[in-house]
Amino acid sequence: MGFPIHSTGVLYTQEAYMAKEVKSFVTVNKTEGMTGTVLFLSWVGALVYFINQASGFWEVVLAFLKSLVWPALVLYEVLEQLQL
Repeated sequence: MGFPIHSTGVLYTQEAYMAKEVKSFVTVNKTEGMTGTVLFLSWVGALVYFINQASGFWEVVLAFLKSLVWPALVLYEVLEQLQL
């Protein structure tokens, strides 16, 4: 079985030809905006804050765990203040 030649003269490989027949495409979701970036930066900030207060290994581990939970606690307090 021969593979077709594109109009530019490039020969399709078997994988590329099969993917073209199946029409599999990768979609990128661009509707989230900068939400992920803001959440990541807030997590890094919380991690740095809590690690600066730690003095031993287990306190650093606890600081890491606190930084993971911190955004949920802030959201809870904000919603509580807004009475939602």
